[in-house]
Amino acid sequence: MSLRSLKKKIGILLFNQRKPLKYILFDKIYSIFILNKTKLPKFLCEYNINGFVKIMPNFKDDLNDLINNLSIEENQKEYPPFYFKIDNEIKKKLSKVLEIINKDYITFFKEYFNSEIFPAYINLRRNINYEKINLKKELFSDNYHNDAYLFTHFKLFINLNDISEKNGPMKIISKKNTRNFIKYINYKDRQDYSDENENFSFSNTGKIGECLFFDPTKCLHKAGMPEKGYKRDYLIITYVGIPKKEELLKKLIKTDIYKYENNELTSLAKPTQLIQTLKLLLNFYTKKLN
Repeated sequence: MSLRSLKKKIGILLFNQRKPLKYILFDKIYSIFILNKTKLPKFLCEYNINGFVKIMPNFKDDLNDLINNLSIEENQKEYPPFYFKIDNEIKKKLSKVLEIINKDYITFFKEYFNSEIFPAYINLRRNINYEKINLKKELFSDNYHNDAYLFTHFKLFINLNDISEKNGPMKIISKKNTRNFIKYINYKDRQDYSDENENFSFSNTGKIGECLFFDPTKCLHKAGMPEKGYKRDYLIITYVGIPKKEELLKKLIKTDIYKYENNELTSLAKPTQLIQTLKLLLNFYTKKLN
């Protein structure tokens, strides 16, 4: 067994998380010394306990305007997921949605994390059915996994159509149910488990415009499989906590949040070495004190 495989196994067995041990260490220290859990609004209390929470922002007109102007990018591959085109007009419509989310919700996340919070990556996608023979074939993150990031990396999923079980809603395991879930499905890795007849997962069904904040780094989750003839359209906004460091903020604010490759904001929540992880933790702590 390689050292990497051993670390992954330890993460799953001891901490119920499929992500690097240095990230788990970061999360635990941050939770004790930096995270602010006092006087949280109701939605953040639920997020803190379960790792996810449903919200319904007051942005119906702006979201409908966005949805009515969406079109799938041309010349895409044959298999899902399919991406919606994001041109300057769509970016303007997205900025209105972001503004409402920031005012009504992200303001409180800043207090919770004791840090600045920036949208780091935005994409609009469509999932449809494909023939999934086994866990070795995975096209749109449809196996149970954790995102391998620090927990200062979290996501908002917005339904762009009504989602029932037939549309293949995302399945999420709450933090408090994770240990029992891992034992029940005999979870060894992303491609090694059996989740038949499990009843631990939360299905993110709901009406168009319903939203879900969740911590993909701690909550095991997967995309559901739409039935034939059904689709799931959704908007993902990835947020990242940033130390209140002026020179860093000036640099990162120029990041193109519509591109995943070479994205300095998302990479901030994915340090490659232990020393980088600890330095980042220290930055969060010292800026929190200031």
